[in-house]
Amino acid sequence: MLISISALCPDSEKFLESESLKPFALEMKADFCSLCNEIEVLKSMLKDTNLENIVDLYHQVLPLKQAFPTIMSLIIIAMTIPISSTTRERTFSKMKLIKTTTRNTMSDKRLNDLCVLEVERDFAIDFEQLMNDFADLHKNGRILLK
Repeated sequence: MLISISALCPDSEKFLESESLKPFALEMKADFCSLCNEIEVLKSMLKDTNLENIVDLYHQVLPLKQAFPTIMSLIIIAMTIPISSTTRERTFSKMKLIKTTTRNTMSDKRLNDLCVLEVERDFAIDFEQLMNDFADLHKNGRILLK
């Protein structure tokens, strides 16, 4: 799959080769016939341009996204795949820090809760606003948090 995605990178030997992109296109349920047509037109348009990476390709195709819907969707997916895999790697790295040999007997629920807290640590929560929102929702409640 990654070899197929690399065909969208301008520095690749197989840049915009239909057969190289076929596994990726089929996996993403893209119309391969229209993809081949779009690639032929796009190759002739990009002949004189100097592209360094997939982001440059994206910026070249973006103004013409109605003319190249299939290739545009594949470019967007290809640009987001590394981010999603990095997020998973970071999550497993945090989990390894939490679950050490000395803390090996904790339950799955506790491990899950601790992992969520650790991974989402940068997510800022305004507790004052949270309490005010809760109090506004439960005006007739016995607990007053203000």
